[in-house]
Amino acid sequence: MFFICTTGYSQKPLKSDSTVKSQDTSYVSKKNRKDKAEPIKSKVKYNAKDSILFEVQKKKVYLYGKAEIDYEKIVLKADYIEINFDSNTVYSTYRIDSLGKRSGIPQFTEGTQTFNASVITYNFKSKKGIIKEVIMEESKGYLHGSKVKRSPNSAVYIKNGAYTTCSNEHAHFQIDFSKAKIIPGDKIITGPAYLEIEDIPVPLGLPFGYFPSKNKQKSGLIFPTFGEDATRGFFLNKVGYYFGLNDYVDLTLTSDLYTRGSYNFNASSNYALRYKYKGNVSISLANTILGEEKQPGYQESKDFKIIWNHNQDPKANLNSRFAASVNFGSSKYNAYNVTNAIDHLTNTYTSSISYHKEIGENNNMHLDIDLRQDQNTQTKVFSMTFPEVAFSVDKFYPLRTSERVGKRPWYENIGVNYSVNFKNQVDTLSNLTNLGKHIRNGMQHSIPVSYSMPVFKYFTFSSQLALTERWYTQSLKQEWISNTDKSFLSKYNVNGFQTAHEASFTSSISTKLFGIIQFKKSKIKAIRHVITPSIGFSYYPGFTDYYHTVQTDTKGTMLKYSIFQNGIYGTPLGDKSGKVNLSVANNLEMKVRSKKDSVGFKKIVLIDNLTFNLNYDLFKDSMKLSDLTMTGRTKLLNNLDVNYGAAWSPYALDKNRQLINRSYWDQSQKLLRFESTNWAFNLNYNIKPKAKSKPQSSALNNPVTDNEPTGIPGIDKFAPFNIPYNFNVFLTLNYTKNWVVVPHTETIVKTLGFNGNFDLTPKWKISFTSGYDFNAKDFSYTTVSIGRDLHCWEMKFDWIPFGIQKRYEFLIRVKPGVLQDLKLTKKKELWQTQQNNL
Repeated sequence: MFFICTTGYSQKPLKSDSTVKSQDTSYVSKKNRKDKAEPIKSKVKYNAKDSILFEVQKKKVYLYGKAEIDYEKIVLKADYIEINFDSNTVYSTYRIDSLGKRSGIPQFTEGTQTFNASVITYNFKSKKGIIKEVIMEESKGYLHGSKVKRSPNSAVYIKNGAYTTCSNEHAHFQIDFSKAKIIPGDKIITGPAYLEIEDIPVPLGLPFGYFPSKNKQKSGLIFPTFGEDATRGFFLNKVGYYFGLNDYVDLTLTSDLYTRGSYNFNASSNYALRYKYKGNVSISLANTILGEEKQPGYQESKDFKIIWNHNQDPKANLNSRFAASVNFGSSKYNAYNVTNAIDHLTNTYTSSISYHKEIGENNNMHLDIDLRQDQNTQTKVFSMTFPEVAFSVDKFYPLRTSERVGKRPWYENIGVNYSVNFKNQVDTLSNLTNLGKHIRNGMQHSIPVSYSMPVFKYFTFSSQLALTERWYTQSLKQEWISNTDKSFLSKYNVNGFQTAHEASFTSSISTKLFGIIQFKKSKIKAIRHVITPSIGFSYYPGFTDYYHTVQTDTKGTMLKYSIFQNGIYGTPLGDKSGKVNLSVANNLEMKVRSKKDSVGFKKIVLIDNLTFNLNYDLFKDSMKLSDLTMTGRTKLLNNLDVNYGAAWSPYALDKNRQLINRSYWDQSQKLLRFESTNWAFNLNYNIKPKAKSKPQSSALNNPVTDNEPTGIPGIDKFAPFNIPYNFNVFLTLNYTKNWVVVPHTETIVKTLGFNGNFDLTPKWKISFTSGYDFNAKDFSYTTVSIGRDLHCWEMKFDWIPFGIQKRYEFLIRVKPGVLQDLKLTKKKELWQTQQNNL
C-alpha cells in the first residue's frame, strides 16, 4: 500500500517494528547482523519540496525534490532520498536533467565535516556508510574518491582517490593514490602516490603519502629555493625546519647556503596570547665571502641582525601599554643578506621599547618610559637613549571651586599644566672608546600657566606664563691656555649638579574677518575669504648668569658661550627681548555647483593658508624690526600640494653683503629688500578607471579561485577585481633662491617616481615601480613583475633590470596552502658586488 504526500508536507518518523527481520545490506557486516532490527533511539526528521511517498508494508519513505533528513548531528540533503526504517538505512543520489546536467548532488554533514558525493548510503544504527564519487574538504584541500567507506569511529577509507587543493570538480592537478585512510582532525595516510597534472601522470611518486590535518600547530621541513648568485655561487635559500611547539609559540630554523662558502643562519619565533599580546623574534648570523682565498680582492665579513617586535592587545590593560620594535645589527648585514628592496635600500637601524601608564582616578596623569637606538650603516655611527622618562599632568584649574553659581569669575579660568622629563643619551658614537665623553643626561621641569577668554564678543584674548627649570650633572668650561710654546682654547666638562632657570610670558588677541561674494547665474555659487589677524606681545627677561666670555685666538677675539650649551635640553637664552608680534593669516575657498555631490555643491580650497609675520623687539639696541616672512600652502586639482615661502628685509647691506643698521628705504628708496624664496611642489596623481561591480580574479592576489563551476556548493570564491589598471605618478620639485649672497645661490631638486599595474586579461597582470632623479641623471630603484593566475596555481616573474640589486626570479607553484612547496623556481642574482662596502 502506498501513500503520497504533496509538496511542503513534513511527515513524522515511522517507528520500526522490532518483529520484522532486517534486510541484508552491504553497510551492515555479517558479524553484527541480528535477526531483528532494533529501533533507532532518536527521531528522523525529513521533508521534501516535490513529494513524499510512503510504502507502509516495506516501511520505506521516498523523498523527491530538495529532500532533507535531520538525524541527531547528521544532515543529509539530495534530490532523491530513500529511507528504510526496517533496516535503519538511508540511500540518496542526484538526478540528471534533459541536458545531462547533474542537480541535487547529495551533501552529507556531521558536525563541522561536510562532503558531497554522487551516491550516499548510511546506516543510522551502526553509523557506517558507503559513498561513491565523493568530494570532501579536508586538511585545507579536497579529497576525491571513487568509493568511500565510513566507519562508526568517523574514520574514512578511500579506494582509488586523490588529494588536491584545486576547488574544481575536475581538478587541474592532484596526487593520486589507490587507497587511503582519513582520521578526521588528525591525519591522512595513503598508499603509493604520484602527481598528475591536467590528467597527465608526472614521473614523481612516493611509496606513501602523509598529510597532517590537525587543528593544532604542526612541524615539518621547509623546502628551499635553488638559484645562482653572481659572486657567491649556487645556493639553497630558506632550507630548514618549522617547529609548531604549541598554540602559543613556534620556532623556525632556516639557512642560506652558497657553494663558495657564504652562509646565513636564521632562527625566528612567533608568539601570541589571545587578548594579551603577540610578537616575533628573529636572530640571524651571516658570513659573506667574496673572491678566492689568497687572491687579490678576497674579503670575508661576519654579520648579525636581531629583530624583535612586540605588541600588546588594547584589551589586555586599558591603563598601560608595552610595545617593542627592535632592529639592530652589523652595518654590513643589509648589503648582501636581504631579499626585499626596502631593507636593502635602508641604511639605518631604528629600535624603540616603550611603556605607557595612565595614573589617577580620571587617568589625568601619564607616565612614559622609552628606550631608543639609531644606527647608520654607512657612517657606522649610532646613538642611544637609555632611558627617557616623561611624566605629565593634564591641565587643571587650581582656583576653581567645586560649586558654581552663574558665570565663573575670570581667575577660575586660569589653568596649569605640569610635566617633567628625564633623558640619558649616548650621542654619535662609532666605537666604545671614551664612552663617558659621549654621555649626556638631564632633567627638565615645565609649568605653563595659561589663561584664555573672549573679549568684546568678537575677540579672543589668551596669555601664558611658562616656567622651566633644567637639571644637569655637567657644565661646560672653556679656557684660553697661553704658553710660550703653544696657545690654545681648552674645552672640558665640569662634573657637579647644576640648575638652569627660565621664564617667559606671551599674550595675544585675535579675531576672524569673513568676506563672501555670491553669484546667482554662474557655476560658482560663492567665494569666501577668511582673514585671521593677531597681535601679541612676548617677553623674555634673558639669563646672563649662565653665559661666560673667553678668548679664542692670539688676536684677542672674545667669544660668549653658555655653560649649558651642550645640555641635552639646551640652555636659557642670554639676551632680553620684548617683541610686539603681528600676524595675518588668510584662507580662500570657493563653492561650485556639482551634480555629483549629494547636496548639489562642492567646496574647493583655493588657498589653504597664507600667513604674513612681522615683529618688533623693544629691547634691541639696533635693527629692532624683523624680516617680513610669508608662508603658504594649497592643493590644486586634488593631487598637487604646493608649499611656498619668502622673506623680505627692511635693512640694507654693505659692500660686503653684510647686514647694516640702515633702512633699505634710505639706500634705494624701496620699502623692503627681497632676501629669499622657496617653493615646494609635490604631485601625487593617480590614474584609474571607475570601479565596476563585476567580480573577476586577480593574477597576484592570494588566495584566488577561478570563476568556473566546481559542482561543489559553497566552494566557489571570487577575488573582486574592479580596476583593470592603476597608475601613480609622484613628482617633487623644490626651488630655493637666496639674494643676499653674490652670486645668488639657486637650488633646484627634481625627482620623479611612478608605479602601476594593469591587466592584459583577467588572468594576466603586470606591475612596475621606477623613478628618475634629475639631479643625479639616473633611474631610481626599478622593478617589473609579471603574474599569471592559473586558478589553483600561480606564475610569477620578478625582474630588477639594473642597479645594485640586479636580478630575476621565475616561479610557478601551487597557491599558498598545504601543497605550496610544490613549485618550480629559477632565480639568479646578477648584481655586481661593491667591494668597498665590506
